[in-house]
Amino acid sequence: MTEKKKEIELIMFDLGNVIFNFDHMITCNKLSEYSKKDSAYIYNFIFKSSLIKSYDRGKISSSELFSTISDELDLHISFKEFNLAWSEIFWLNNGIDLLISWAKTQAKIAILSNTDEMHFNYIRDKFEIISEFDFIFLSYEIGYSKPESEIFEYAINKTGISADKIIFIDDIQEFVDAANKSGINGIWYKNISTLKKDLEAYLKTNVI
Repeated sequence: MTEKKKEIELIMFDLGNVIFNFDHMITCNKLSEYSKKDSAYIYNFIFKSSLIKSYDRGKISSSELFSTISDELDLHISFKEFNLAWSEIFWLNNGIDLLISWAKTQAKIAILSNTDEMHFNYIRDKFEIISEFDFIFLSYEIGYSKPESEIFEYAINKTGISADKIIFIDDIQEFVDAANKSGINGIWYKNISTLKKDLEAYLKTNVI
């Protein structure tokens, strides 16, 4: 007896390390050119502290982030220069564009990501693939971030699609587990080929 296809109405993708690869050290190396602090210090100050979490959740503005970092690193650059150093760190994951195009033929598609205003504005303007999505859920706009249950509940409520008919793809196991706790079908992203197999298992159809 053929196994019945699972009814999936929405496939949600994380941004970082799923749709796009990125490297925060690009930012740190660029800022170190304008500071007496080295890249390692800058990385720890920004990305290993509560600062980035506050920015990702929209608790501080882009100008406030710029001011805080400029003061700490004694930067003498414009906000425009800082924005470019902050944002020019992304490149499209090889093969994900075709998979997203295929996913759009199977269900509605969405982005659900912990990200900030400058990063998202940059990728929205630079990468046309963002316009393909039916829904976009961003931590800095919602005020919650993964793995908080509120960000998943927000997506469920806004789409009007029940959790058991949603797939969420993320490269961080903790976030996949959080999605599962909200009733969403979580897939832990490892690479494109494994993701195709995982989607085939859910949808009972061949991925491109």
